[in-house]
Formats: sequence, structure tokens, C-alpha cells
Amino acid sequence: MSQRYIGGGVDLSHLANKAQTANSTGFALPGGAAVGAQTGGAGGGLNTVEIPAVVFEINEASFDNAAQLSNIVPVVLLLVDETDESQQMLNTLTGITRASGGKIVLGVIDAAANARLAQVFAPQAMPGALLMIAGQPQKLFEGTQQESALRQVYQQIVQLAASQGMTGQVAAQDLSGVQELPEEKVNPAHQKAIEAAERGDYATAVAEYDSVLLKSPRDAEAIAARAQISLLLRLQGKTAAAIRQAAVDDPLDTEAQLLVADLDISGGHVEDGFLRVLEQFARHGVEERKKIQERLLELFEVVGVADSRVSAARRQLANLLY
Repeated sequence: MSQRYIGGGVDLSHLANKAQTANSTGFALPGGAAVGAQTGGAGGGLNTVEIPAVVFEINEASFDNAAQLSNIVPVVLLLVDETDESQQMLNTLTGITRASGGKIVLGVIDAAANARLAQVFAPQAMPGALLMIAGQPQKLFEGTQQESALRQVYQQIVQLAASQGMTGQVAAQDLSGVQELPEEKVNPAHQKAIEAAERGDYATAVAEYDSVLLKSPRDAEAIAARAQISLLLRLQGKTAAAIRQAAVDDPLDTEAQLLVADLDISGGHVEDGFLRVLEQFARHGVEERKKIQERLLELFEVVGVADSRVSAARRQLANLLY
């Protein structure tokens, strides 16, 4: 299973930016429970916090507390209603969250009781889920999902958090006696690439995946992972504002336009990203089209070749080609 870097596009910053830590070593959690932070390690950094439970309810008033907690561990936000699908997903994620051993927490939002939050989520299908890391919420999934897929997503969230330097965890009463998720098996041939990606050395990670693909050109896992890491490499060190301004300043700069597409894809605006690339493809000649098509195929791998939005973009590309 390749490592997926999960993107999003939902803006909850107007709720998250109110978060204020009560003091340097603790804060209040949803429900008013006090959190005491424990420090450890050579750097004396924040490693573990004690909370009442890793699965808890969130409302608008307590959202900022969840945002604070997301600086320690990833917070999955699940918007639910009274349908059987929502309740089944809640039960499944509750078990998986507890099995994460305190590396992820689950905040549950009742859509009926929190109309404003539900409006901000605006999922096309219920239940809807976001991932929040360092106060930044991102779309995770909508609708029902298979338990096996959700377990893999949780493993990938832990990997993503680690790659961003987030190594904290929580201690809670509902973790007692829970068997933790097994470690995801890693293809030994990919180990060096994965290690490079986790420390943020994306250039080395791409080079390592190139080496893997020289020996195994049909390694689908390596192809997808390389595409994902390449996108991160292209965006590394750049701001969203600068990327978009460069595209505005020079509409004929193909690379500037493709970089906006990268930004859109990484932020969960998949259709917008694909449309921009296809527009570039339509307005250029043969030589430039080759480079644009290669980027589009790479972005298909980033999103996932089985995704319905990829299928739609493939059809549009075929219409332009023939």
C-alpha cells in the first residue's frame, strides 16, 4: 500500500484561529476537561497529554480546543447524522481510533445539533470526515468506507504526521486493554525512499523511487508514491499566494499554470486542478503538450487512478487527443 498524502479544501480557519492555549503546559479539551501535558525526551518538548477519552464530542464552542489538540496529535473530525450509515461509521472509527494507541483522536460532530459546523463541512454524502493537523483541517472522505481502507488511512495519517515532525500522543482511559494497529508492512525496496520522504528530503525520495522503477517499471506502489512525492517537491518552499500570483502575472507560463494545478490537487480541489492542466493542453502545440500530458498522468496517480474524477479527466484528455 503506497503512502497517500491526504489533501483537503474545507476552510474552518474562522473557527480554528480563535484557539488560545491556557498556559504553556496544558489547555481545556472539549467538554471542559483539563489536559495536563507531560514533557519528555532530550529536547523537553511536548510528547504526551492526558485526556479523558480519545473519542469525544465536538461542537462549535469546543472546536478551538480540538484545534489546539491537533498540534499534538492528528484529529479526525467526523460529521454524523442519525442514519445507520453514520452510526456504523462512528462505531468503526471509534474502534480504529482506540487501536491507534493515542496517536490519533476522533472528534464527533452531531450535524443536527451543530448546523453551522455542518454547513462549513458541506459534505456531498454523509457521514463526512476531516483531518486536522496543526489547526489546519483537510477533507478526508465522504460517505461510507470499508474498515480495511480506514485502517490503512489511519496508518498513513500517522506517517504524514511524523513526516511533519508531529510525534506526540495522548493517554486516555478508553485506551486501556485495546490492541494497537499492526505496523503496515513496507516493501524493503521502498524503505530508503520512504525514510527520505518522512524526513522531508523529497528530492532524495524521488531519486530512490526512480531507482526502484528502473528495476521494476510496473511497480504500481512506487509509481504512485513517486508521483505524490514529486508534487510535494515542486511545492516545497513556495507559498500558495506566490504560486497563484506568478500564474496571474504570466498566463502563458506553462510551468506556472501547472504549479497552480499542483496546489489545487494538494488542497483537495481536484476538478479545478485537472481543468487547469487540460486547458493548458488544449492551447499548446505538440512539444509542450507532451510535458503537460506527463504532468496530468502523474496527477492521476496522486489522486488515485480508480477515482471517478480521474476517469472523467481521462475522457476529456482523450477528446482533446482525438
